[in-house]
Amino acid sequence: MELRLLVAASVQLQCQIKAADFKQAFCQSYLPKGENYVLHPPKNYPHTLLNTYLKLIQTLYGLECSPRHWYEKTKATFLAMGLKQCANAPCVFTDKILPNQPPIYIGLYVDDFIYFSQSDEVDTVFEHHLKHDMQMLVEFK
Repeated sequence: MELRLLVAASVQLQCQIKAADFKQAFCQSYLPKGENYVLHPPKNYPHTLLNTYLKLIQTLYGLECSPRHWYEKTKATFLAMGLKQCANAPCVFTDKILPNQPPIYIGLYVDDFIYFSQSDEVDTVFEHHLKHDMQMLVEFK
């Protein structure tokens, strides 16, 4: 539903939608204190001793909590940029990130997102901020 809303808004505003993908999304989040996961390394792994276990610091694909931690990290990143989360659609973020410029609209879907603005300058600042200032692994398409 949110995707349709954003597509309709982009058509109404005559904006081109851009898409991007967070690379290794679930591996970019850290586990919070008090949440511990211990794994046994793969069999015949040459660099670990017998009966050795590894305590995870970051989330991994396959952990039950990984999607939630990834969403929380992404949400915190967007909020730190000054964006506001839509009250009825928690995966939609929007607001002005530059003064005297139009707002940017972002729709998040797992590790992919779409975004658009009526200003190319706003899009460029958003892309730079995600990639460099927030140090997130992002591939803009």
